Amino acid sequence: LAAGRAVVARVPAGARRGAGRCGSAATCAAASALRPEHPAPPERACDLAVPMRENNRELLEGDTAKDALARCRRLARSGGSSEDAVWQWGFVERVSTGLVHFVIEMADEGLPYLHVAERLCDVKP
Repeated sequence: LAAGRAVVARVPAGARRGAGRCGSAATCAAASALRPEHPAPPERACDLAVPMRENNRELLEGDTAKDALARCRRLARSGGSSEDAVWQWGFVERVSTGLVHFVIEMADEGLPYLHVAERLCDVKP
């Protein structure tokens, strides 16, 4: 959690609002020039991992590791991906979502994501 606060503290205040919007047509053109012509297909596990970041309250109130592992297994099995890949992408989803809440000045809503991530740091599928 301290690391998350340190990351957010380094984001300039002006960059916290309106992130993701182009400032001008030239900026948008420059940003789109950086995109590859033929982007790589998304990794299936990345898509499957999005639900891994949800249900913070239930995970914090229950057996966090057991419940998160069960969800990971269900998602991997139903989507034809490896548990390890879904787990890793899910962890990234959880931490990044928690940190985004700090950036948009909604830290109270971001903390549960980071609390769950803290409990899952040493868990392996």
